[in-house]
Amino acid sequence: MSTAYIIQSAQNPNFCIGVTQASAGNTVVLSLLQGVGNKNTQWNMDPNTGSITLAANPTLCLDVKGTVVQGSQLIINNFVLGRQSQSWNWLGNAPFINNNAAGNMVVDNSGGNVSAGNPVLIWPQNGGQNQQWTILAVPALEAANAAAEAA
Repeated sequence: MSTAYIIQSAQNPNFCIGVTQASAGNTVVLSLLQGVGNKNTQWNMDPNTGSITLAANPTLCLDVKGTVVQGSQLIINNFVLGRQSQSWNWLGNAPFINNNAAGNMVVDNSGGNVSAGNPVLIWPQNGGQNQQWTILAVPALEAANAAAEAA
């Protein structure tokens, strides 16, 4: 079983990237992070393929709706090996998550609006906190929560 990850907002650690439903074409939004999240806010991340798949349904992955241009909505879509819009780099430019189809485009919390349901888009990297993300392994998050409760 692979490790699930939370993609937590650096702008506000009470929020993370998620979806409301695990179905192809569903939009990616900012979600309230409760505990270690749930299967709709947890992701499997493969650095070899660059794919970020939804824990609720690993055949669905993070993708760009339509063309990879400024302001395009992020969605979950059926995984297609080799589709560049579904390939991401979260290791080479941390804390940013770059799209490999257009290296200057990163995952962006639209308008910096920190509220559940706010759209997550692709946008040219500008250094803003709304473009910065922390990748947390769910087991590490569980341990941190347990330590906080014990304190």
